[in-house]
Amino acid sequence: MPLLRKKQSQAGKKKMEHKMYLARESPEPTFDLSECEITEVPSGVFSICKVLRKEGLLLNNNNLISLKEGGLMKDLISLRVLDLHSNDIKDLPDDITQLISLQVLNVADNKIKHLPKEFGKLKSLQTFNIKGNLLQELPDSICELKLLRMLDVTCNPKLTKLPKKLCYVRTLETLSVDGSQFKFPPANICSAGTESIMRFLCTECGTEYSPPSQHLLNVLDPPVFTSEEHQAQSLRAIEQEDAALENTILQYEKIKEQKRLDRITVEKEMEKFEQETVKVLLRNSHQRQQLVTELAMEQQQLDSGIAKLQTLSDINRKQMVATLSDVEKQSDNLLKELMEINEQARRREALLDQMEKERMEMEEIFKVATEEHASLRKQEIINGMNIILNESFTIEKLRKAYEKNKEEVLARAQQSENDAFEKLGHMLNAKQVNQESIVQELMKEEAFQREAFETLLMGRDARHKRLTGEIGLIEQQLADLTLFEIQKAAVKADAEQALLEQKRLDLTCLLKQLMLERENREFELKKRLEEMERRREDDEQDYWLIQFQRLLDRKPRSLINLESNLEYAVENILNEANASIYIPMFARHHVSIESLIQMDDDDLKTIGVREAHLRKAILLGIEGYVKEEANSEKKTKDIESGAATPSAPPEELESAAGALAPSEVTVHVSTECVVCLNNNSNTLFLNCGHVCCCNTCSGDINQCPLCRRPIEMKVNLNR
Repeated sequence: MPLLRKKQSQAGKKKMEHKMYLARESPEPTFDLSECEITEVPSGVFSICKVLRKEGLLLNNNNLISLKEGGLMKDLISLRVLDLHSNDIKDLPDDITQLISLQVLNVADNKIKHLPKEFGKLKSLQTFNIKGNLLQELPDSICELKLLRMLDVTCNPKLTKLPKKLCYVRTLETLSVDGSQFKFPPANICSAGTESIMRFLCTECGTEYSPPSQHLLNVLDPPVFTSEEHQAQSLRAIEQEDAALENTILQYEKIKEQKRLDRITVEKEMEKFEQETVKVLLRNSHQRQQLVTELAMEQQQLDSGIAKLQTLSDINRKQMVATLSDVEKQSDNLLKELMEINEQARRREALLDQMEKERMEMEEIFKVATEEHASLRKQEIINGMNIILNESFTIEKLRKAYEKNKEEVLARAQQSENDAFEKLGHMLNAKQVNQESIVQELMKEEAFQREAFETLLMGRDARHKRLTGEIGLIEQQLADLTLFEIQKAAVKADAEQALLEQKRLDLTCLLKQLMLERENREFELKKRLEEMERRREDDEQDYWLIQFQRLLDRKPRSLINLESNLEYAVENILNEANASIYIPMFARHHVSIESLIQMDDDDLKTIGVREAHLRKAILLGIEGYVKEEANSEKKTKDIESGAATPSAPPEELESAAGALAPSEVTVHVSTECVVCLNNNSNTLFLNCGHVCCCNTCSGDINQCPLCRRPIEMKVNLNR
């Protein structure tokens, strides 16, 4: 059977109408409807609070059961004080959490059993009085009220414990509980006061207790006296102030009495004109009600439009944040991979240096062996010449004996021999002239041989190739970061500005370091070439051809045999993916093109390809090979069926030239020049790391157009 509601008396109704009138006409920030015997909140009260910018709403000492009839709770967003004590309210509405400016909430002496689960959204709440209710437990979200200073939960018989995380509310100065009925914290701790309770909760959570005074602003500082004379002067000043204060109080009492009499007079006059005022109010109430309704509809439309715009903005912001997070992950992965590559390269370079030292030692041993072999050949030639001379001497003796017997035959033979010697002299002279021309041509070709050897040395040098690849990757990453930074500036998302700038600066520093290492490596290689040039002057003629052949034959014979057995298609895929350093590894595992097609990222990692970008490039090369095979099969079928297909030109020279040239990483840039807005950006500025200008516009620029930092170096990405 429903409970009977108390009816509002005529006096309560008049009092309510009078307070409603005062709330509309008075500039005071408080809307007072207390002690009016109302059973529900008058319609439109919340809208009036919103329109008149009221900061306090007093509904205490009434017969309220709920707050539904007052209007939309979001209209009270600017409310700071809400007093609901001494009513019959059973539950607080869930949308009370929209009162983000609420500082004081008094719901004492009601019938509340539960609080909203998201009660912690009232971030500005400082005072919360819920004594004298039927509350069973406090929600965990109350621990999110970081500005709460007073909490009173006394006279709630069914409440027996506090949330453990309440210790994180560092500003809580006053906590009032009934210690006798509590189980957590124990009754003896609850009876000891607020500090004991907070210390107990901090111990349970494993945190250190700190008093609320350390988390609140010190508004007033106590006066400091340094001597008795100052104290005496201060006492005299205080006495004078007390005397002046008493006079002021007397005057204030007189003025207060006069105002009371005036107020009584005004009230009598207001009672006389009340009927006329009621008539005027009745005429205007309908118009005002229409105005309030129109304002509410307009506000609702504005709120819906703002909500749509906010939704679109949130979607764009989430997309931008997701994009930036992907860029950050890519940057982190790139940095990790570069660090791993650097570590592997250092180990590989140390091994190569050791092998180079061993090669130099073997070269010295080979040189000594070559000299011994040359001397041995010389001795063999001398012995052969002696044998030939002895044979010729024997022949000469036989010839002389034969001459004695046959003079005529000797004359003819002498004549023919003279003719033969003349022909032989002419042939020797021609051969000597031809040999001198060949030597001159070889001397001219030595410069080309040296350039070919230098190109091969640069292409075969692992450190130079690795540094060039890492520089290209970092340049590509800086170009992508510049593009995302320009997009982020366009949508005005400044949340990750510092993090993105730090990533760009880290990549720039790493790029400068790698460029310096590559210059040092080129200097070392050129220095080695100069040393080899000095050694060439004292060595044989075909020096560069011999060094070229040695550089090609530096690998062990067993490894060369394995690589020669590697299928051409597998080797071609690895060369196109700039992974030629892993050719010996694939040859050692006997990887065929059929097994390579079946491999995935995990299989490549198992073989030993640790770089993620190289694995990705190899997988793309496999896909391209499969597509080419499918196209070639289709063309073969077309040829068999009679269709004519154009023949492709040979590409052996291009692949040979690619084997000699050092590997370069192509940088793809999609941002347009911020100066001319026509060409794509292809110039990298150091030290800021931005890629925002084309090569033509960057000629006369001394400061970066994006960050206004001075430019120390310009790097052309389309080299």
